[in-house]
Amino acid sequence: EEEDLCDTTNREQAQRQDTPFFHAEMAKKIKGWIDADGYIRPGLTIKELSDVLHTNRTYLSAYIKTTYKMTFREWITGLRLEYAKNILKEHPEINIQKLAESSGFLSRSNFIKSFTEKEGCTPGKWKKANLE
Repeated sequence: EEEDLCDTTNREQAQRQDTPFFHAEMAKKIKGWIDADGYIRPGLTIKELSDVLHTNRTYLSAYIKTTYKMTFREWITGLRLEYAKNILKEHPEINIQKLAESSGFLSRSNFIKSFTEKEGCTPGKWKKANLE
């Protein structure tokens, strides 16, 4: 029994020491996922992302909160809005519905609301101010 206790203690210490390693691995996985535009999948849940990244939902949620200082939903919305702004710059003629869909938003109204909250103006006004 004493051996079991020592094994457990040693394993717990090793896991704690590996935390920076796990964080570095997670950072690498998330970067790859972002580079592949994984966040534009409409309706994406933290459970689906944790499955893709081969981790558990609780760890991923804590990692995002600690690393990005925001919730999963806020983080995904921010990524999608940056993506939408890049599309607008490259294709200023795109209509808002198509822009919302291609950026991963489930509805035009949700996209406009999120965009306005983050940028302080509608996508149309942002386009005028930044591209003309």
